[in-house]
Amino acid sequence: MTDNRLQKLTLIGLACLFFVFVFVLNRLYPLYADDWGYIYSNDSFIPLCKEVLGRLYSQYMTWGGRSVVHGIAHVLSNIGHNGKVIVNSLAFIAYIYMIYCISNKGKNPNCIFFLLLGLILWLVLPAFNSTVLWLVGSANYLWGTFIVILFLYPYYSYYISGKFKDNYLKAMFFFLVGIFSGWTNENMFAAQIFFIIGWGLLLRYNKMKIPVWAILGFLGVCIGGLIMILAPGNYLRSEVVNESLGLVDKSLLENIAYRVLKVGYRYLVYIFPISIVYVVLLYFFKKRLGRQAKDSKILLGSLLFFATAHIAWMSMVASPIFPPRAAFGIVSLLIIALGVLYADMDKKRLRNINIGMVSILLLAFLINFYFQYRSINYLSEEFGKRELYLEEQKAKGHKDISFDNKIELPSRYDFEDLSDDPEYWLNEMYAKYYGINSVRVIYDK
Repeated sequence: MTDNRLQKLTLIGLACLFFVFVFVLNRLYPLYADDWGYIYSNDSFIPLCKEVLGRLYSQYMTWGGRSVVHGIAHVLSNIGHNGKVIVNSLAFIAYIYMIYCISNKGKNPNCIFFLLLGLILWLVLPAFNSTVLWLVGSANYLWGTFIVILFLYPYYSYYISGKFKDNYLKAMFFFLVGIFSGWTNENMFAAQIFFIIGWGLLLRYNKMKIPVWAILGFLGVCIGGLIMILAPGNYLRSEVVNESLGLVDKSLLENIAYRVLKVGYRYLVYIFPISIVYVVLLYFFKKRLGRQAKDSKILLGSLLFFATAHIAWMSMVASPIFPPRAAFGIVSLLIIALGVLYADMDKKRLRNINIGMVSILLLAFLINFYFQYRSINYLSEEFGKRELYLEEQKAKGHKDISFDNKIELPSRYDFEDLSDDPEYWLNEMYAKYYGINSVRVIYDK
């Protein structure tokens, strides 16, 4: 068996292991928050499609323009729990694999590098529960980021290898896929625009031809992004959020200060630590290359991903809120930037470092998984108890339900329980999903 074949088989085995771990957590994670509004009682295909399209149109007009990822959420919601668990788990593995493919482009298969990337992503991705396990959250962030990375891969691949057949059929395909990719997420739309423009400049620097498919793909991204940003629902949602945050009565300078502090805080927590590691790795990479560094395709490609991540971060100034899960795509781009450099380092010199890193990261992963499993299993059990109690009360004719088991998880799990206010949005969605008049959690017994 050749070394490359052994590496590929080991890589497949590692991917299967990651699948098992994320599958276990996915299977436990209950429907939550927005999920309750995505489940339909109508299971006939054509009426269901009409209902979904109507809901997507309503969301576009009244809440937001991310129709592509919301469409994925609707599909995940209506393929059954087992289907959702399998498909979502496969999406996470595909996401890791695409990051590996970009980082390791032009090199032999490397199962240790794939393992390193998988462990790092599992440990550093913000709000893992809300971006990988939660149904609507995974559609918005895991699936949205995967679509963007998948779309950008041919651009980076062509830049590194210079090989890609250009014809009008492929160009039209990239145009259509570009629309979907640009229509996924606002800050990733800005990131894609910056990346492709920077990619074009790198091609000019290396005297490479810009193919037709790339131009039409860029045009598609612009169209998809504009459709998303110009959604009337964005402006209605912004008004609601600004009012809830008390920003309506603030001056322009106060609003600017609030947004700058908001993105600055997220930078310190999620982006700055990875950026420091990147700068250190960049120093050793340039030192290894010496004078050839300025002409290195790998170096310039990595810097492009690093800069793109920061553009995605800076674009969050336009949003009045910046929840941890919104940093998912930004962190993904940073890990790609790191991976591109690390994969090009001398493998013999890195052998001992790799062994040490895998050992430490594997231990951290197992500890992290233990606490994740314990917390999500607790969440699943508590939701199950509530459902049993609710069904008992409904059988007795009670339609106004009160729970006295408040569910609390550490802040890193980004979980918010039902309120003691029956009119709170979470409570109203829960009540509507279970067909009751109202629900509340009594915090003080």
